Amino acid sequence: MLKPQGLKRGAKIGVIAPASPPAPSAVEAGCEYLKERGFEVTIGKSNYGRFRSYLAAPDRTRSRDLLEMFQDATVDAIFCARGGYGCLRLLPAPLPETPKIFLGYSDITTLHLALNQKMVTFHGPMVASNFGELDPFTEENLWQMLTKPMLCALPHPDSLPPPLTIYPGSCEGVLCGGNLSLVTASLGTAYELDTRGKILLLEEVDEETYKVDRMLRQLSLAGKLQSASGIIFGYSPSIAPQREFLELLEELAALKKPVLYGLAFGHGTPKLTIPLGVHARLNSSAGLLTLLESPLI
Repeated sequence: MLKPQGLKRGAKIGVIAPASPPAPSAVEAGCEYLKERGFEVTIGKSNYGRFRSYLAAPDRTRSRDLLEMFQDATVDAIFCARGGYGCLRLLPAPLPETPKIFLGYSDITTLHLALNQKMVTFHGPMVASNFGELDPFTEENLWQMLTKPMLCALPHPDSLPPPLTIYPGSCEGVLCGGNLSLVTASLGTAYELDTRGKILLLEEVDEETYKVDRMLRQLSLAGKLQSASGIIFGYSPSIAPQREFLELLEELAALKKPVLYGLAFGHGTPKLTIPLGVHARLNSSAGLLTLLESPLI
């Protein structure tokens, strides 16, 4: 798995909108924050276009932004502006040869699945969605992970309930996954997630429990839950009704492998930045996820 170089002060960050249109004011606020942190910023054309009601720009523009940011030797990292919908429309696409820090979540999961076939990427906050109001926990973890990540258990914010052990145990594996809807949508495609021996990360937002049930059932029928070494479902308080959702997760105990709920990643706040494509250890009994491999060179 190819690894990117860590960010240093003065590095250039490319901001792209590969999915739905971000608010221009939010893009500008997020980019101003990056400049205040000491980075140069280049803004892709996709951030200021709109196609139909739900895409940041036509597919060609969004795809070109993505590829040109990877090909531009002066760009050190690529941060996504927001999620929504649209990344599926950019596939198939040629995979870049040179790894760079690539950051995003939600609909960006589709691009993680594609890029993780070759390189490490980062599941974390986005420029227009989060950078205008980063909480201290999210901010500290973000820059720690993208500059000098520590090989230790990932922290958990005091403001969230402690993670819930669904099935106790410990396992190791490469971290993979992202948003449940997009992981499920990858089934049957060339970008279908391979979970064999890996720690599967899943998260979802604003869905009813029966829809989560359907997607988990589909992943189970495809063998994706059974072949994973362990499963972590991120903190998802907006899934309703919450009581039924937690009862649904309890059914994962039947897999008899480490399963944990409530790690701080995904759509909630505060949120972790988690590298995908690196080796880690899950101790679901203690509610801990520990990096065993640096995501950077």
